[in-house]
Amino acid sequence: MAAIDGKIASIIDDGIAKIKAEAVRENNNEPKPNWTMVLLTMAAGFIAGVECFRYAFLASNAKGRRTLHEGKSRHA
Repeated sequence: MAAIDGKIASIIDDGIAKIKAEAVRENNNEPKPNWTMVLLTMAAGFIAGVECFRYAFLASNAKGRRTLHEGKSRHA
């Protein structure tokens, strides 16, 4: 009877070991973040934000002024 219990315990231990090994393999297969792409995306967003605020700043400050497209030059 003890031999049968030992074999059952061995089968269970082998199954647990296989499950643990599979879990380790699954964790190793997870995609790692590509930090270069993350930084490039952040930089592109920053540049787009700067351009948006620059446009808004120039538009708000040019309200009382004549632009080059309106006719006479300031120097003439």
